[in-house]
Amino acid sequence: MLCEQRAGRMFSSGYLLSEQAASLKQDNALLRQQLRAVAAERDSLLEDRSVIRDSKHQSDKGWRDAQLRVAELEGQLSFFQSSNARALTDRRAGAAAWPRRGRRASDTAIFESKQLREQLAASQQRASILAAALEEHQRAAAARPGPAEESAEAQALLEERARVQEQRAALQELGLAHEKLKEELQAAQEAARQAQDTAEEARCSADEAVAQAEADAAGARRQLAAAKEQSARARAQSAALQKQLNEQSQREGELETQIEQLTAALVAAQAGVKELQTQQSNAFRTQAYADSQAAAAAAGAFEDLAPATPAHSVDSERSGGAGPHGSGHQLQRDHRVLELQRELEERDAVLTSLQQHCNHLKERLALAVREKVEALLLAAAAESKLGRRGAAEGGGGEPDAEEDAPAFGGTVAAAIERHESTAGGGATGGGAWLASAGPKRVDGPNGKGPDQSITKQPSTPKVVGGAAGAAAGAGTPRGAKPVRVYLTSR
Repeated sequence: MLCEQRAGRMFSSGYLLSEQAASLKQDNALLRQQLRAVAAERDSLLEDRSVIRDSKHQSDKGWRDAQLRVAELEGQLSFFQSSNARALTDRRAGAAAWPRRGRRASDTAIFESKQLREQLAASQQRASILAAALEEHQRAAAARPGPAEESAEAQALLEERARVQEQRAALQELGLAHEKLKEELQAAQEAARQAQDTAEEARCSADEAVAQAEADAAGARRQLAAAKEQSARARAQSAALQKQLNEQSQREGELETQIEQLTAALVAAQAGVKELQTQQSNAFRTQAYADSQAAAAAAGAFEDLAPATPAHSVDSERSGGAGPHGSGHQLQRDHRVLELQRELEERDAVLTSLQQHCNHLKERLALAVREKVEALLLAAAAESKLGRRGAAEGGGGEPDAEEDAPAFGGTVAAAIERHESTAGGGATGGGAWLASAGPKRVDGPNGKGPDQSITKQPSTPKVVGGAAGAAAGAGTPRGAKPVRVYLTSR
């Protein structure tokens, strides 16, 4: 009866230990899954760090290109200002020279026309005097008859008529000369008017050229200010990204340390579980052997000794001697199991907090990648717009600003939509499409100091123990070489 009770107690304690061992195995499996998730998050954070370094390198390169473009625009602006000043001076000098020439020609024509008018007036006055003298002579000849006198008067009249005809011919010549002078005066006035129109057109074109040059200069100044603002914004973003990268690197080091500590604790817990299982099996074997030896000894004593000795005395003594020892081992095992359960609960809480922190880091990293994408797109669009404007100024055309704005907005919207669609699968996809835009090289702060390159090298997985090795090898396909990311300083 006592043997049956002892066997029942041993069976119940073994059942409890087996249930606790099964629960510990389940907890260990859950802990392995969480460790695999933490390792995957660590790999994704390493990839995101490489992407952020590449984007920082691209932003530094874009900032240097923007500075070069700003210097080129300043040189072009000074060249345009000097050329416009020279053109304005030449046109004003030409416009001032044309009116002087026309004024001299018109003054000469007016002076000559005045002289011709005076000569014409004098000729007309002499003709009127001669006509009056002829009329008086005719009246005097009519009043004084006589053949000799008549013949003399007739001769004088003929001579006078000849002189009058000569004067009339001279008057006609003067009239023709006057008409010719009028025509020349009109031609000179027309030439002066054309010269004034040409000078006015030249002045208007010079004013338009000056206004266009001032507008181009103002546009170049605005572009220069925008480029400087974008450069400052890019520098600020680069500094912020560098700071975030340093913080993330520090946090990754802390996470790696915590992961190593948790891995060591997991190995210790597994060793403790194995030790408990070994102790349990040894206790089971020792207890069974002791029970069999006690039963055999009791049977021999019952046969050899006097029948007056109660059979249950030896069993009671043996049970009294073995009972406290077995109960002490049972209490130690229960206490050890409770300690392991508390340690596993604490590790679960630590892993949960680490996972929450990793999710928060993923969200911040996705937001930083999105802002970086928008900044890069804005810088690229501004640079392309400046290039088109420079090409248009060099070719004589002028870019259309109304056509550039929708295209630029569509580019930003498409890039943001593409980034959101890729960021839905994890933090690593948010900036993976930027990694191919530049070389895998990152300069130090302000473009100086040692740079860091990112290389991918095949390596063997890190074997920690039985459970850790299974956790490390669970994420690697069978038959494939694992790829680990290393950061090396050159």
